[in-house]
Amino acid sequence: PLDTAVKRGDVSFCDKIDIPDQRDDCYYRTVRQNTEKYELATCDKINELNAKSYCYEYLLRDKPYIASCEKVSDKYFKDRCYGIIADTIQDPVLCEKIGIETIKNNCQVATGVRKSSR
Repeated sequence: PLDTAVKRGDVSFCDKIDIPDQRDDCYYRTVRQNTEKYELATCDKINELNAKSYCYEYLLRDKPYIASCEKVSDKYFKDRCYGIIADTIQDPVLCEKIGIETIKNNCQVATGVRKSSR
């Protein structure tokens, strides 16, 4: 199902995979290869945090829609969403929507508001 999902750009094939890690990989790879077809809700199906985070990043860099972030219920991923979009479109005002301090600081560095402390 994984190869079929990626080739056809259809995550419904991923839903048929019983092993969670393989199912997550299927969602991630299918979205990555077909960003134009999917929204963040598809990434929300992924349980593994790194894969979910990368899924968000691929979609948001391709389609930096701020409204997408409003639909994210998880605080960490909502903040990451704003940070990725702020970096992509270079809008430091979006950093102010971020509550988690480390993500906010990284956002401010990425958008040129703050200098890196390294």
